[in-house]
Amino acid sequence: MMNACSCGELKSHVIIRRSTADGAIACLWSDGYVSNRLGASVVGKFEAKTDRQRESMRAAFEEVGLLDWAELPRFVREWKRARKLVGATDVTARAEVWRRMTPPTKAAPEGADSLYRESSCNMGTHDRPSLIRVR
Repeated sequence: MMNACSCGELKSHVIIRRSTADGAIACLWSDGYVSNRLGASVVGKFEAKTDRQRESMRAAFEEVGLLDWAELPRFVREWKRARKLVGATDVTARAEVWRRMTPPTKAAPEGADSLYRESSCNMGTHDRPSLIRVR
């Protein structure tokens, strides 16, 4: 038996539509699936059996605008993994997901030239230092 959505509808339906960072439309379905706007390309599935799980998947879907379409499958997997942590809330799950999805940064080697150099720039009547990219 399928669980009813919070709206009471038993049949699967789109509950949230969001645009990704690269302009694709992602849809979150009441049964937890994430797809394109036509429902043809399923990229993942959140747990959606209880009200708490549905609330969590809605919270996760708010992050979609920060992701490219290609990143959505990994995001769904990482969210489900983070939510399984003992005592994980949506806030701690969100932090854990972004920690896992963000590549570690490497410090520039000592003595290496910076990509940015301070310089003066004429801004009409104002002269103030700005950062200019140097290649």
